[in-house]
Order: sequence, then structure tokens, then C-alpha cells
Amino acid sequence: MTFSPVDFYKGLGVLSEGAADCDEHEVSVEVDDALTLGSDGARLSALRAEVSFLRDHRDRWRDLGARAAVRLSEHTITLVEFDSLRQHIGELERKLSQADGEAGEIEARRGTSASAPIGELTRRYAELAYRSEKAEARVRKLEPWQFQMTGGVVAQAPIDWYGLVELSVNLGVFARNRQEQRHADARMDEVHHAPYELELRVQRFRAQAAAALDEARQELEVVDRDLATLADVRQALDRSDAANIVQSRDTIAVEQFSTESDDVFLRVLIGSLTALLEDAHV
Repeated sequence: MTFSPVDFYKGLGVLSEGAADCDEHEVSVEVDDALTLGSDGARLSALRAEVSFLRDHRDRWRDLGARAAVRLSEHTITLVEFDSLRQHIGELERKLSQADGEAGEIEARRGTSASAPIGELTRRYAELAYRSEKAEARVRKLEPWQFQMTGGVVAQAPIDWYGLVELSVNLGVFARNRQEQRHADARMDEVHHAPYELELRVQRFRAQAAAALDEARQELEVVDRDLATLADVRQALDRSDAANIVQSRDTIAVEQFSTESDDVFLRVLIGSLTALLEDAHV
């Protein structure tokens, strides 16, 4: 019978190393999924808000279209005026269908939600990577050592027994142990600075989200100006005494529905991207 306390301790160390590697991998996969989804989560929230707004007002613009059809049948508006309103209504219907479809596509490819903010998971990954490296180092430090106890029975008369204790060491252990800290430092430097590791990938993700946020803010400024212009035109039409002012006012109302849906989309997108950048802060 042979027993090696060193090998037994190595086995315990390998189990600890495996558990640390497993935890590190699970966090890495979770962050990978979140980065793969990217800003789609923010866009999904904005699309849902836009779809909700358009559905809430769909009956209203359809009613405006029906009223225009009545005016056309009564010959109080021209075919060109009716066709202009009909095209705006058709664009709204298509916008609703496209937003709903895109939201469904994003929803279909989404994975499970992250258990914590991306930045927190990234910091946890670095901590687990350090723990894993330390577990590996403990196993590596035992490699030059060998301590073994062997015992047995001599099955001959008279029956006797024997025991043997063996201790061996590779003299390179002293130089090797001095390099372990350098190895650990190199691993942590890799975790924090290697382009394929999570930290730099999250930083690139934040840069992309920040660019998308700036773009959304600029688009919102344009939409707000358009809304202000449409409101001014609507007020001017309300004060007008022209004969077929109703048709023009209804056309402006349909345009407002479309522009307001853009406003809803962008405001929710900006809020979601802002929250995403905060979550991804490392």
C-alpha cells in the first residue's frame, strides 16, 4: 500500500483550481452574452415604447383617413389632397409593422438577462481570474516535491512487514517559487489589458454605446425642431378661415403622430443607453 500526502494535497488543489476555473468561465460567458446582445437591449425598450405609442393612436389616424375618404366622395377635397393623407397614413402603418417586427426579432435572439450589471460582472471576472491563478500556483509549487509512504506485508512464514518513506525535491524549486508572483502579475496584466479579455472588450462596448447615445441625442434635437414646426403650422391652420382647412389640419395631425413616435423612440433609447453605460462602467 502506497500513500502520497503531496499527491493527495495536489488533488485537493486541482479541485479548487477547477472550481475557480468554472466560476471564471460562467461569468465570462454571461458577459459575452451581454456584449453580444450589445445595445439591442436598449433598442428593444425604445421599439416597445414606439409600438405602444403607435398602437394607442392607430384608431385615431385611421379615423382621419376615413373622414378624408368621405370628403373625397363629397368632392370637397381633391384626389391629390386625399392621396397625400393616404400616403402619410400608409407610412404610419408600415412604421408600426416594422417596429413591431424588429422588436420581435431582437426578443427572439436575446439570451437570459445578466444576473448583475456588466461592469460588476467584469470586476468579478478579474477577481475570479486572480483566484484561479492562485489556485494553479499552489498546485505548481508542489510539482518539484514528492513525499511517499509505502507499506506492505511479506506473505511468507514467518510473516513480516515493511515500510518505506521517500522524500525527493527538484532543487530548481527555489528559483521557480520566486517566479510565481511574476507569473501571477503577468496573468492579471493580461486580464486587464489584453484586447481579447473582458475588460478591454467592455471598454470598446462602452465607446460604441456612447457613440450611439450621441447620435440619438442629435437626432432628438432634429425631431424636437420638427415637432415645434408642426405645432406652429397646426396653430396657424386652427386660426385660418380657409374652406378646406380640415383636410390640411388632418394631414398635419398624421405627420405629428409619426414625428411624435420618433420622439418617444429616441427618448427611451437615450434613457436606456445612459443606463447601459452606467451598468458597463468598470
